Order: sequence, then structure tokens, then C-alpha cells
Amino acid sequence: MPEDQLLPPLEYFRTQLDLDEQVSLLRDPEQALSFSLTEKLSRNVLVISEPAGLTLAPTLIGQLTGIRGRLDVWWKRLDPDDQAYIIENRNGEFDVKEYAGLVHGAGLASSAEGSLAGVVSDGVTNQFRLPPMIRVYVEMKATEPSS
Repeated sequence: MPEDQLLPPLEYFRTQLDLDEQVSLLRDPEQALSFSLTEKLSRNVLVISEPAGLTLAPTLIGQLTGIRGRLDVWWKRLDPDDQAYIIENRNGEFDVKEYAGLVHGAGLASSAEGSLAGVVSDGVTNQFRLPPMIRVYVEMKATEPSS
């Protein structure tokens, strides 16, 4: 990808990586990167070489760490029943009246990373899907080992 066509790091993260890769990096942004992930990320100059191996660039590590921190706070504030419902229905749609406020509560709508918690309803069924970064976070919560 030519340098003048580089995407902003979070846009590249959301559009060029599959869900499992996004979950893995949100879970541990400082991890040593696999070969396949390095190939994808190096196309957008998001990788640096460290003594322990290749890692994400510090800018993206900082952005993902900040997002994860804010979403951790949001998640802890949710009622356990709401957490369970969101996890169970993470691939589907949510009722605007019941769940839009919960999603907006993630507090990412005005973050430096852009509008990550916006809810877009179709206007007909009054349903919405989880915004991309929240979807990644909920998938991470759904797939983490039980403690």
C-alpha cells in the first residue's frame, strides 16, 4: 500500500483484520505478533521490531490499551444480566429502546479515537448491531476463560 494511502491505525485495525485477530490484539496489544499478523499490519506500517520480536507500533498499542480500559470500566458497570444478554446476542440485533443507552454508556462516543459507541438503527425495526469496537470487546469477553 503506498504511503499516501495509509489508513489511520484504528480504521486499518477494524477493516483489515478478522474478528479473532482484533480480539487477540485488544486482549494483549503488546504481544509478539505472529507471522501472518505481521504481514497484514506491516502493509500499513503498524509494526515495529523489538528485541522480543515484532510488536504493534506504540501509537496503536496506546489506542487499544485506552479503548480496552474504558470498555473494562463500562463492562463492570453493567448489570450481570445485561452482560449475559449482550454476550448471548453479540452477533444479532438489539432493541434501541432497551439497549442503546447501555451501549452509549461505553463512553467512547467522544473519545480521541472517534465515535466508537455510536448506535445506528435502521429506523424501521428499531434494531441496531453493536458498534465495531464494542463488538470486538464483547467477543473478547465471551471467549475469555472463566475465572
